[in-house]
Amino acid sequence: MSEYLKKEKRGIIFFLIVYIALFISSYLLIGGPATVEGPICVFLGFCFVQFHKYRSFKKDAGNKKGIGILRERHLEKAIQLEYLKKKERRAHDQT
Repeated sequence: MSEYLKKEKRGIIFFLIVYIALFISSYLLIGGPATVEGPICVFLGFCFVQFHKYRSFKKDAGNKKGIGILRERHLEKAIQLEYLKKKERRAHDQT
């Protein structure tokens, strides 16, 4: 979670500053927001979008980790195969 917050820190801070500025300006210009649900829905929508971004971030991080594991397994199999080939060559050369 901390890696995601570091990555998205600017976007979250920018949203909060603009959200607060618009909320204050609505009070100064028209005496408050037109509806009570408007600011709440905007904030909940932002939270919903961030939640989905975080899930995709986690999924991508897991895939990168999985690729690393697959790469290690592939290297291990390649080393084993090379060892077996050398062993067969030695056996063939001795006969």
